[in-house]
Amino acid sequence: MYDQRVYESVCRQRNRGIENEWDEKEQMQSTYRADFVAKELPEREARKTETRVVNLPFEGISTYMRDYKAPEMVPVERRAKEPEREKLPFEGVSTYTLDFSIKAWEYFGKT
Repeated sequence: MYDQRVYESVCRQRNRGIENEWDEKEQMQSTYRADFVAKELPEREARKTETRVVNLPFEGISTYMRDYKAPEMVPVERRAKEPEREKLPFEGVSTYTLDFSIKAWEYFGKT
């Protein structure tokens, strides 16, 4: 009942009559469905592509190869050979221990 009152008030506000109020299933239609008018669309035809005949001699090179410009390359310079390590006997002491001075401890007053 409420739906019918709302529907009638909407129709009155827009100055239109109540037509197609009920659908096939005997249910109330919305104003959207009642106002919908099915329109037929014209048939669309597929567009034919135009073929072009190019009367140029065949060169056998693709446009990519023809247009590609290789970057200028600088020759690679070889690194200088590393000097060979001196073969010294292993004394069992690290270089840190050898380079660390006990004088530094004495300077800070820790002995």
